[in-house]
Amino acid sequence: MEIDDNEEGHVIVKENVSECHDEFQHVASNHPDHQVKVLAGDPVFVNPNSGDALKEVLRRVGKAVNVKHYHPDNPSACEWLNVTMDGSPYLVSGKVIVDVLMCTKCGAQVLRENVSEHCEKYHGGQKCSAIQEFSWVVLRICKLHEEMKMARYFIDLNWDIFLSKLASKLGFVSEAAQKFVQRGSHHHKTMSVLKVAHIGLWKEMLIPLIPYVRDRLSSSSPLSVNDYLYEWMPEVGWKDATYSHIFVTSWNYFMALHVFRMGVHVRRNYMYASFGRAGQKVFAPLFHRNSASKYALIDCHDR
Repeated sequence: MEIDDNEEGHVIVKENVSECHDEFQHVASNHPDHQVKVLAGDPVFVNPNSGDALKEVLRRVGKAVNVKHYHPDNPSACEWLNVTMDGSPYLVSGKVIVDVLMCTKCGAQVLRENVSEHCEKYHGGQKCSAIQEFSWVVLRICKLHEEMKMARYFIDLNWDIFLSKLASKLGFVSEAAQKFVQRGSHHHKTMSVLKVAHIGLWKEMLIPLIPYVRDRLSSSSPLSVNDYLYEWMPEVGWKDATYSHIFVTSWNYFMALHVFRMGVHVRRNYMYASFGRAGQKVFAPLFHRNSASKYALIDCHDR
């Protein structure tokens, strides 16, 4: 199949509007009142799981969006471009960006480790330099894909502790149903299960408030959130391993996932972008729990 870069394609889209619940409807929208024109480029018919395939994808994208590297004489060409990818292509592309160079003398593609050999073979041993072909690419991990991975990592950590039993109580009883939840096969159902778990754990955390209140009333000490979190909890709460795990799970990782989800889905207000970064930072230790995790490496690159 040959694709003509100059050929235009037309797609007819039928709009289907349906009512749905929006949990963030209280957030003011910064979107313009008029419709925004969105253009979809031609697909690149390669499987983006190898360096050669991703080089082809990035070149096609760079030429299509008028990047200065490929259109040096165009004054309106852009210097760089955000490119969003899923996990595996993200890591392969990072290697491509670093290793794939262009000879400044002849414009040929050359790998970083072969620059000296290229100069010797094609330029008579003269000293030559090379620049990165894809230096214009600013890699970004797909945030929705990262949210899915965060949910799966959290389930993997807490499955045997309490999530397996919770899933059973919610109707996922059979072996196949248990695996369905454990693998996070359906993201919307996964987030629903985790929301039930989050609310349930917060309610369980209210139980130790009773001895806290009694202790402070008996000593005529004032009650406050800071006193509970930073005075009573270190002295009493952390001594109970179960309660300590519930507190860290709810306060750190559940809240990080929820805040990150707000930052991802409330795109109509740019102020919520910081929510995504905050959630990503707090949740990161779970990615680094497994040294073989590719999302631990992605976390180091993307932040």
